[in-house]
Amino acid sequence: VEDVSDAVFTAGQTDTLKLLHPNGGNNIEAASSYQVSWTSTGFIQNVKLEFSADNGSNWSLIEASVPNNSYYTWTVPNNVSSQCLLRVSDVDNAATFDTSDSNFTIDPERTFTVTSPNGGETFYVGTVYNVTWTSQGDLSYVVVEYSTDNGVNWGRVQQGFIPNTGSTPWRVPDEVSSTCRVRVKYAYGDQNDISDSTFSIAAPPTITL
Repeated sequence: VEDVSDAVFTAGQTDTLKLLHPNGGNNIEAASSYQVSWTSTGFIQNVKLEFSADNGSNWSLIEASVPNNSYYTWTVPNNVSSQCLLRVSDVDNAATFDTSDSNFTIDPERTFTVTSPNGGETFYVGTVYNVTWTSQGDLSYVVVEYSTDNGVNWGRVQQGFIPNTGSTPWRVPDEVSSTCRVRVKYAYGDQNDISDSTFSIAAPPTITL
């Protein structure tokens, strides 16, 4: 006398999720791409990803359902905070989840804005002029350059890397042109800004008796 289960069932590992990155202590730049990663056991097909900027008091949805392939490329929001957490959970069983072990930080996006010369100005050869800019984020050293052919070729306003003080003097070179631009860029990355439009370098005025 015997009987068999009416349908198959699963016996094995308990479903678990373990968030690997970001798991606390990270510093991530706003508006950057960051690879979230996790591990899992059992038979979890899809996961939900959520983000908190206030230590878990409130959660915002990143993705309602993505394949459980252990990674996801996250476009980091512009929520500057040192109390950030991420949460990954099983779409089919919300009780199976994991959260960052401790807070991570979203830092301000690294940006430059050239404020002068920003287009339309005229500078005379040999005069000294202050190139100015603003920035946000951790941008310790910069390279300041100029172009007389609308950005095709660039030369240095100052040689080497200089501290990001927001201003540097420039002795205008003897390169007369009406298609000049200035560029400020991060010494160790791609962040930069260029004059919005062209300005002119002109020969100094003269008086002939």
